[in-house]
Amino acid sequence: MSDDLKVAFYNPVWSPDGKKLVYYREIGDNKDQIWTMNPDGSDKKLLTNNVGHNFYPSWSHNGERVIFTRVVSEKQELYSMKADGSDLRPLGVDSFFGRVSPDGRRLAFIGGNFPKMSLWVANADGTNPKNIVN
Repeated sequence: MSDDLKVAFYNPVWSPDGKKLVYYREIGDNKDQIWTMNPDGSDKKLLTNNVGHNFYPSWSHNGERVIFTRVVSEKQELYSMKADGSDLRPLGVDSFFGRVSPDGRRLAFIGGNFPKMSLWVANADGTNPKNIVN
């Protein structure tokens, strides 16, 4: 636990092999950041380098990548990066809360903003998005 009262932790997600947790941390500066750590609290690593506002992380099906939402110029977009924070890639999907299917082939995500949101699926790389529920 942090002694800093301004720190909040959100959205812990186990890696597929159970050896890591990914989560985001907020310190009140509107720049939430993505971190990983071991389940015992050791080996904490900042993955998003204090750049942008990043949240809702999840793992790829094999644990090699982290999918997350980044806000850039008030636009929410899904990004992918290697589990060590390298190889950052925008997925070209204006949305949030992305989750990869167990076989690694598809991506489910939320499009739009409250109160007008919908559920979408696409290929894991963000191509061929399809609105499935309004």
